[in-house]
Amino acid sequence: MHQGDLEAAYRSFQTALENNLQSGGTSLLETFLDFADYYQSQIDPESAARLLGFVQSKTGLPAVLVNNRINPLRASLEEEMGEESLANYLAQGAALDQKDILDMIRNRK
Repeated sequence: MHQGDLEAAYRSFQTALENNLQSGGTSLLETFLDFADYYQSQIDPESAARLLGFVQSKTGLPAVLVNNRINPLRASLEEEMGEESLANYLAQGAALDQKDILDMIRNRK
C-alpha cells in the first residue's frame, strides 16, 4: 500500500475486520497503522499519533510489526510534532478502546 492511499486503507480495513473475527491475528492493528500513515500524509499527525498509541498499547506485538511499521511511524511523527506532543497523543490513543478508534476513523474521512 502506498502511503496516503485512503481507498486502499478502507479496503484493507474491511478485509482486516473480516479476518479478525476469524483468526484473532494482527491484521486489524496493521490496518489501523495504514490509517495512521494516511492521516500523517494528509497533515493530521494528531490522529495518526492516537492510532499509533492505540496499536502500541496492545501486548504481544510481533517484532516485525514493531520494527517495520511502528518504529518508523513513531520516529516520523516525533520529528514532525516533537517528543512531548507525541507522548501526549500516544497516551490519548492508548486510553481509547476499539469502538473509539472505529468511530474516529469513520468520522475523520
